[in-house]
Amino acid sequence: MGASRLESAVITRHGAGGGLLAACACLMLMSPSGAALGEDRLYRWTDEAGQVHFSDRAPEASDRPVESMAMPESPGAARREGDPYSVINQTRRMEAERKARELARRRAYLDELEERQRLAEIEAAEARTRQLEAEAQRAREPVYVLPWGWLGRHHHHRPPRPRTQEYPPSPRSQMSLKRPGRSLKPVEGTVPQR
Repeated sequence: MGASRLESAVITRHGAGGGLLAACACLMLMSPSGAALGEDRLYRWTDEAGQVHFSDRAPEASDRPVESMAMPESPGAARREGDPYSVINQTRRMEAERKARELARRRAYLDELEERQRLAEIEAAEARTRQLEAEAQRAREPVYVLPWGWLGRHHHHRPPRPRTQEYPPSPRSQMSLKRPGRSLKPVEGTVPQR
C-alpha cells in the first residue's frame, strides 16, 4: 500500500476469511490517502482467478461487475485535535510534561548552584572580615621596649635551687651502730664450728 495513494489490495478467496476481508476493507476505508486527495469512491471487483481487489480507482478493462462504494467520512482534524485519548494528543501531552519536568529540574539545579555560589561568597567575605579584624587587633596592641639584657618570658630559665643550711659536723660518738666484723682468724680457746 502506497503512502500517497491506495493502489489495490489483493486477497485470495481461499486463504482469507471474512474477518480479514472486513479488516482490509475497514483499513482502506479509514485510510487518509483517498480522503486527502478528494476521492470519495471505493471500488471492489473479483478477477478471473478469484482474487478480490479493492482500489480507489475503477479497473480500466474489466468484463466483471465492479462494485462501487461511497467512502465514509473520515473524522476531521478538528475532532482528532480535541480527542484527549488519541495517540497523537497523548504523545504531545507526554512530551510537554517531559519538557516541563526537564525545565523544572534545570531551574532547580541553577537555583542550587546560585545558592552555593552565594554561600561561598558570604563565607569568603566573613573570612576576610575576620582577617582584617585580627590585623586591626594586632595593630592596637601596645609595643613595649625592654631594657638590654632582659630575657623575657620566652627565654625561660629555671630559677636557682635554694641552698640548704649546712650544720657543722657533730662529734663522733664512741658507739658505733655497725656490727663488728668477724675475723677469719679463730680466737684461742674456742673450737671452730662446722
